[in-house]
Amino acid sequence: MIREIKSEENRKVYLDFLRIMAIFMVLYNHTGTRGYVLFTIAQGSPLYWSYLFFSIFIKINVPVFSMISGALLLPRQESAGQVAYRRITRFTAALVLCSMVGYLYQLHLDLSKFSLEYFFRTLYSNRLTNASWYLYAYLAFLVALPLLQSFAKSLSYKQYIYMIEVYLAFQCLSIFEYIFEPGGGVFLIMAISTSSWRPKMYYTR
Repeated sequence: MIREIKSEENRKVYLDFLRIMAIFMVLYNHTGTRGYVLFTIAQGSPLYWSYLFFSIFIKINVPVFSMISGALLLPRQESAGQVAYRRITRFTAALVLCSMVGYLYQLHLDLSKFSLEYFFRTLYSNRLTNASWYLYAYLAFLVALPLLQSFAKSLSYKQYIYMIEVYLAFQCLSIFEYIFEPGGGVFLIMAISTSSWRPKMYYTR
């Protein structure tokens, strides 16, 4: 009881608010032409720019979840064994369970088509559903957590600022690449850029 009361007293309500906001953003991200890409069919509408703004703004949804995880886990100092037992093992079990539910849904509960070998092979080498990509990304975060915790604690304030500046510089570089090469002709070598998303395949004019 004491532990529960202490946990409630230390609860960061603003993180709950951010979670709720991110959940609505994820839902909006899957509304198609009814919301997320409404700007594509509203070229002449006076609301075109507002539609476009919201479709771009809500892309912070998954990064918000990632930052919440970092804010809660990075300040802690856990051994590799603790992370493996408390977090990686449990989350891997959740990943397998969720994937199994998705696999059974794909089969329409027709167990005659069920293949345990195919399930684990696909679970290991690919994703059974595109919606589970975030689970794999979060699992990678947990595997690296002991290193990231030590890394975060050793950084100075100036080093944090430097990381943010470098990240913003490479993100803004994609914008300038489009301005000067709207056809998608010239892009910085992927290995140099800190941005994992390269937009040239999406450019239309």
